[in-house]
Amino acid sequence: MDIKSIDRAMQILFAFSIDDRMFGVSELSERLGLNTSTTHHLAASLKKWGVLEQDPASRKYRLGIRLVELGGTLLQSRSLARSIQPYLYHIAENIRETAYLGVLIGGDLLNLEQVCGPHLIQYAGWQGRRTPYFCSSAGKALAAYLPPDEQDKLIEKYPLTHYTTNTIADASAFKQHLAEIKAQGYAMSIGELDENINAIAVPVKRLANNDAPVIAALGVAGPAYRFTPEACRAAAAFLKSVGQEVSSKASTEDFMFLDM
Repeated sequence: MDIKSIDRAMQILFAFSIDDRMFGVSELSERLGLNTSTTHHLAASLKKWGVLEQDPASRKYRLGIRLVELGGTLLQSRSLARSIQPYLYHIAENIRETAYLGVLIGGDLLNLEQVCGPHLIQYAGWQGRRTPYFCSSAGKALAAYLPPDEQDKLIEKYPLTHYTTNTIADASAFKQHLAEIKAQGYAMSIGELDENINAIAVPVKRLANNDAPVIAALGVAGPAYRFTPEACRAAAAFLKSVGQEVSSKASTEDFMFLDM
């Protein structure tokens, strides 16, 4: 398989998401701008290796179980789950809402790890899901610490748009918002991604000092009727203290997975 074929195979794999779980060959071909015959052959090869599966009834493709094996191997080899979960449990137990760790990938916040709080109704099931950086608390916490020119490039490449009436979709207002986030050390999303969800997040740095690069974000999210804006603000000091502690250990081998 040549380099171009590998690139195209990766395009196929990354076309799938939690929201787009199945594709036919024609759908993949149209979405990715690939020749139908090429898409068919690549999908068949990926199926042979177990990273794609084909539904017997619809003949559409979905991600294969082999990816779960590879993902589990990766996380275990990097010790991320073992390293971060005690902090997430600590956050979830104290704030009593869902705690998560996210990183910025392109224009999205990728949720890497998640621990639910004790309530029956929880913000859950988002591990592995991507959300737009500009309307998630963790995404904004990460964007706030980018240099101004990188913020401009991010906004230009991934334009702001309304997900709810609360989403900040004006670039100038959003940049001012990012400056406020950096000044206060935490970001909040009050119904910006979903009107029924509120969240707060703090940066995780490579080292626990102001000049260290930000590599991830620790966040807490919950239903808006319970995790009110006042509750989010009340959680800020505690969440910032945990973020500082994680930052103090983030240069160790167990957290090297966050260099992505």
